[in-house]
Amino acid sequence: MLTEEEDKPGAMSSAEKRVVAIVFASGQLAIGDMIRKGVVLNLVSTVVITLLCYSIVAFLW
Repeated sequence: MLTEEEDKPGAMSSAEKRVVAIVFASGQLAIGDMIRKGVVLNLVSTVVITLLCYSIVAFLW
């Protein structure tokens, strides 16, 4: 059963929280690094999904 906080869209599961805690505890990745990498990943995924949608619409049209 999910807690109310875990039931929200985009919420991290307890397993994901453990992984993030281990990464931060190791000291090899700072919060700023993770934020930058997350922003880049979001931008890249947005472009890929947009291009995929345009390709599917162009194919079906």
